[in-house]
Amino acid sequence: MEHFRSLIDNHPNVSKNHYYTIAGTNTGPFLSALWMGGLYLSDPNDGLVKEVSTKLSYGTHLFTDTSLDHDRIRMGSAVFSRLEQYLQSASTAHIVENNEYFSQSDTFQELDASHYFYGGKLQSSNDVTHSFYVDATLGNVKLWTGLTSDKIELLSPLGKKYTNQTIKSMEEASFFNGGVPHTFTDVISEKGEWKLNISTQAGDNAYLLAVQHGGPSLIKVSIPTVALETNNIITMQANQQLQKLTFDVRVLDPTGKDIASSLQIQKVNEQKFMVNFPANKKSGVYNITLNIAGETIQGEPYKRTIVRSKYIK
Repeated sequence: MEHFRSLIDNHPNVSKNHYYTIAGTNTGPFLSALWMGGLYLSDPNDGLVKEVSTKLSYGTHLFTDTSLDHDRIRMGSAVFSRLEQYLQSASTAHIVENNEYFSQSDTFQELDASHYFYGGKLQSSNDVTHSFYVDATLGNVKLWTGLTSDKIELLSPLGKKYTNQTIKSMEEASFFNGGVPHTFTDVISEKGEWKLNISTQAGDNAYLLAVQHGGPSLIKVSIPTVALETNNIITMQANQQLQKLTFDVRVLDPTGKDIASSLQIQKVNEQKFMVNFPANKKSGVYNITLNIAGETIQGEPYKRTIVRSKYIK
């Protein structure tokens, strides 16, 4: 497709046709195939295609819908009513052309800070207990380990026990080669400290925990979606409901080297923080992991994790 666009975008006859585009920026259900794809693509996308890739400098972008993922945007029931007037009209002169190729929303992406991720090693001689705090509502809990026989128990703040169900769908397991996905059904949301107990018979094993929190996000995180003239900046803007915030940033460059030590975290004020990328960046894909920790004004623990992969020129 990149080769095709390199030929068509600069073709002398490109202006002889009218092009209209639409885009979605919903990445589908939590931990679905599109959701995983959305994590990898990082910039606003529908789980498979970046929004910025749908726009043509010589075309008209009709709309971007935050409720549509890649599966839904191709359905007539979801978009036809919004396209019908253009398909039936003999004249398209009434359509206002986009003079500005990149809008402000194209330049920066606001990230969803509703997830918490944690992982580590598992060994047969040592059971693992990991605690996480739910400060609002609990949306979803999922876990990956190396064996279907691993014993897993989720314990709620009020003492209710949930056992895992292993997902046998190869599609869902394929994101982590060799990993076995586990989920918990009929979980009742409880506020407070949850505990996850894991035991394995394997000598060399590992786990990855993914927790989705419900309720409104108390912190806004934005990263640039295009190359800027200045250093790429990550901005964290916290709600007044949060206090004692700390940020742990890990960035792997295209060679896999962690360049976190070269990053500078700047405190703008009590609720706003910024992270500057180093000036001598290499071109390629960077993996960004941002761990956010703090407290609510009620003194309850608050932890979230942002994971994104981003291509930087």
